[in-house]
Amino acid sequence: MEIINYPIKPEKEKSWHFKSHPYFTKQASNVVATYIEHYSKVGDTVLDPFGGTGVTAIEALRLRRKVVMVDINPLACFIIRQTCEQIDINEFKRTFTALESKVKTKIQAFYQIPNAELAKRDLENWYPKNIALPRNADFEFVHQLYTPRQLHSYALLFAEIKQIENPQMREMMKYVFSSILAKVNLTYMDNPNRGSEGGGSSVFGKYRYWQPTQTVELDIWKNFAKKFEYIYKGKEKWNEMTKDFSVADNLQIINGSALEISDYLPENSIDYIYTDPPYGGNIAYLDLSTMWNAWLFPEIYENHKIDELKQAEVIEGGDLEKTQDDYSELFAKSFEEMGKVLKKDGWLSCVFAHKKLEFWNTIVESCEENGMEFKGSTYQPTNNSSMHYKKNPANVLCSQRIANFKKTFHKSIRPQPDDLQKFIFNEIDRAILETHGASIDIIYQRVLDRLLQTKSMSEAKKKGYLALDKFLDDDKHFVFEPDTQLYYVKNKTEKHKELEKAYLAHLDELRVYLKELFVKRKALTIDEIHKELFEIFSEDKKFPIEKDLPILLSEIAHKSSKTGKWIINEGEAMAINFDHVATNKLVKIQSDGFSHSEIIFRLVKIGEYLGFKSWVGKREQSADNFQGTKFSEISLSVFPIQNTTEQQKVKIQQIDVIWIDKLGFPRYAFEVEESTSIVSGFERFMNLLEVQPDIAQKLCIVCSKSREKKLNDVFKNSTYIGHPIYLENKVRYIFKENLVKFYDEHLDKDFTEQDLKMLYNLVNLN
Repeated sequence: MEIINYPIKPEKEKSWHFKSHPYFTKQASNVVATYIEHYSKVGDTVLDPFGGTGVTAIEALRLRRKVVMVDINPLACFIIRQTCEQIDINEFKRTFTALESKVKTKIQAFYQIPNAELAKRDLENWYPKNIALPRNADFEFVHQLYTPRQLHSYALLFAEIKQIENPQMREMMKYVFSSILAKVNLTYMDNPNRGSEGGGSSVFGKYRYWQPTQTVELDIWKNFAKKFEYIYKGKEKWNEMTKDFSVADNLQIINGSALEISDYLPENSIDYIYTDPPYGGNIAYLDLSTMWNAWLFPEIYENHKIDELKQAEVIEGGDLEKTQDDYSELFAKSFEEMGKVLKKDGWLSCVFAHKKLEFWNTIVESCEENGMEFKGSTYQPTNNSSMHYKKNPANVLCSQRIANFKKTFHKSIRPQPDDLQKFIFNEIDRAILETHGASIDIIYQRVLDRLLQTKSMSEAKKKGYLALDKFLDDDKHFVFEPDTQLYYVKNKTEKHKELEKAYLAHLDELRVYLKELFVKRKALTIDEIHKELFEIFSEDKKFPIEKDLPILLSEIAHKSSKTGKWIINEGEAMAINFDHVATNKLVKIQSDGFSHSEIIFRLVKIGEYLGFKSWVGKREQSADNFQGTKFSEISLSVFPIQNTTEQQKVKIQQIDVIWIDKLGFPRYAFEVEESTSIVSGFERFMNLLEVQPDIAQKLCIVCSKSREKKLNDVFKNSTYIGHPIYLENKVRYIFKENLVKFYDEHLDKDFTEQDLKMLYNLVNLN
């Protein structure tokens, strides 16, 4: 089966249930229907482990599939059940009319009494009293969300609904009641542009219980009656769509965790999974659902069941302040559970909507570890232009990617490492390398994750290897820097260099494409960046990064204060646009005795031959030349290195020669020392290393052989040498006599960067 490889125009507002009941996220019905129809057949069983409002259930049932909906939020399960319920609409109408005769006049009477007077009266009916709202709310308790009129009206209306004898009709009236709770309260934000009562709740606009400065008190009965009419018409359509098909026999709703799917369902029992998981920290579903759950399911607060639900909820943040690592771990676990219940050759379609691409990698890795092979993804636009997106298009996504997987094999067990001690050393190396220094927390997380993945945890425990301080205290391998509280690799081996090269190559690869996008498009939203990157890497399963897209964006671009879009930094645009053709050969030079200016000129020409542009020190540009050629004429005119502090920039600009590659990165740096202090060159190099760590071992001190003793003294005694800086592992030394000889011998000979190594090897410091 081929995947759906085209975007589908979303028609969310055309669905019959679009305004039946609000919720925090809602997929376009026509998109979900297209996927269900493509990847399953009539009679198949479809699963959505993050059920939400039940769009997957609605479309699966309409298409005559069986469907299982799982959601940890009682409110979501309630919405799914009531939206999908087949009902006798005449009985529904009669129930409403009877309810109207009991409460309408009384509610209208409440609205004739001043709020100040009603506030003094005791409520005659039950209401959710002293149930706490999330900590970031502008209100402390649920009952404070309403004016006295609203609270008296709601309590009366809900009391009468609970008296309805027909259980199906009672639940349907609770559905209508729950639907208006969202709007008719003190979080209502008016929007005159949408007409009378055209606004909405801050719970959906700001994702918190925020109180607007201007209070607009809406009428409860008016909104209840209006919502009933909408739901009534929707149920007429739903009954017609599902006639001769039993929803009750084909719908299973589980109020439970996506982390426990295999506890509810048999393994290999699901034909197709379509799901839109929660992403990141914007929406803490259970916290935001407090108002509804307090009315409909007060018992979960009385018996503290809500605490258990929040512990298992797959989110970042919320009142429990779950970390990104917590979220990532729960997220991966949910895909493991999906893999257990999905049949062999069954398909999984997963909506991806997160600006951090490492979560895409998490999805791919988790699925493939659990037998589900990645088959491709498709860009999917949405028609949801939220307030968040309009205010901050640089950071808020308004589109999606749908990833498709096929279960082609059972979960493979990774082989255990042969040498567990070496394995742990390697993982510590990687953790430190990939973050240019790692905290103890990062190192532990990395090692424990990998031990779990390879099922080596128990063996590591038996051998006492879980106490990582035994490894980290090995001063031959690692060093701890007190100022940064980070660990570093002490002496990089060839293996470390290869790892670093691969890691930085991936970083640079993404940087290249980002720069190219900005040169073409000038300004981009995060949505547009995602869409382009997914197309660029369409042949790859994963992105060549780990947690670096936001970092790379902030390094090469900035957010426009006018449009809110990302715009490339001026120096970055310059760096990618210069077009350089390598020089055919070196220029013959009449030596003037190996002066400072001569060596700078020769270095610029060698760099030019190798395809680099050169930055010549600021002082040299302003006042120096070599045999009539001003250094300002052979140097880049704009300082090419971005994201420096002013202090760093001042120091780095003084470096004699920096070779800049076609992507705008510094590749080599040279300090030509004659009588000046060699240590001053170290200081400048240290500032460059802070900005561009991967230039280590391509920093060169060029000096006369006559200064060899001075070099040895510096090598032994400088504070830059040894712990904690170890600059001796990062700086090379070249005698200028050897540089001149190399230059003259290659006037008519080809050479490469590799040939430069012979210059380093001619200096042996004791």
